[in-house]
Amino acid sequence: MRKLLLSGVAVASIFSVPAIAADMPVKMPVKAAPPAPVFSWTGCYVGANIGGIWARDVWTDTNPPPSGEATPHASSIVGGGQGGCDYQTGALVFGVEGMFDWTDAKGSAPDKFGPALLENDKYKWLSTVTGRIGYAVDRTLWYVKAGGAWVNTQHFFSNAFTGSLTQTTDGVVVGGGVEWAFAPHWSVKIEYDYMDLGKKNVRFPAPLGFPFEFKEQIHTVTVGLNYRFGDWGKGPVVAKY
Repeated sequence: MRKLLLSGVAVASIFSVPAIAADMPVKMPVKAAPPAPVFSWTGCYVGANIGGIWARDVWTDTNPPPSGEATPHASSIVGGGQGGCDYQTGALVFGVEGMFDWTDAKGSAPDKFGPALLENDKYKWLSTVTGRIGYAVDRTLWYVKAGGAWVNTQHFFSNAFTGSLTQTTDGVVVGGGVEWAFAPHWSVKIEYDYMDLGKKNVRFPAPLGFPFEFKEQIHTVTVGLNYRFGDWGKGPVVAKY
């Protein structure tokens, strides 16, 4: 009788285990966290900038024999806009950019004939088209740039003669800076540029008719704000696993 009772209990235990297991709460599978977005500098942008300009112009009288120089220095605020496109591969970023800025920088220096005759420069606008290459550390981009520059300058006498000459001079520009993307579509940058416009021989219009050689060099430091369209307009790249 005792063996029969123990056998019944054992059989009941075997059939009750699955039922108890079925009644136990089931844990939900843990989902992996979504991959964090990976910022890419690939894309196009437009923006604005403001900063300072420092210009130096050497006037040389080229009447035979060439003699005498005056060197007006000018400084002021410069500001305008820029736009361009970048392409990132690995940590390297390649891009092109166009910039156009206005300024009212003015400078003067006495002519070789004496302090009563001043030679003056008034800078009106400057523009550049450059290529740039940078190294990106996530949202920080260090870059250098180089290309062509164009500057519009008015040269004129004062205090003795009246007469002026306005010309747009072409040259080269080199520079560099750092840009930081502080939001998905916004970045801020600080940049230094040096423009060398070479030597240009010109003659003032009648009645003066004086021939001069001008040699202009310009330095700018600007802070810019860009709106970046991102991945050629498709938004930031997301890592896939």
